[in-house]
Amino acid sequence: MQVMTLKTQVGNDGHIAIDIPTSLRPGEVELVLVVNNVTKGPSQSLSSMIGAARGGYSSPAESDDFLNRERDSWS
Repeated sequence: MQVMTLKTQVGNDGHIAIDIPTSLRPGEVELVLVVNNVTKGPSQSLSSMIGAARGGYSSPAESDDFLNRERDSWS
């Protein structure tokens, strides 16, 4: 295995062009893109996600209420 790092630019049309050294023998290669200009979205605290997912409870009391209602439905 031989590893090379080549730099290029992505054009507005989404195409890239790279010049491979002529010393590289013909054959299959694997191309890995490392995107350096990724913008991060706003960060979110873990505590703000509590209760946000389906089946999640926003507080212990809400969880207890659900369990009590579920137990009551069994009898």
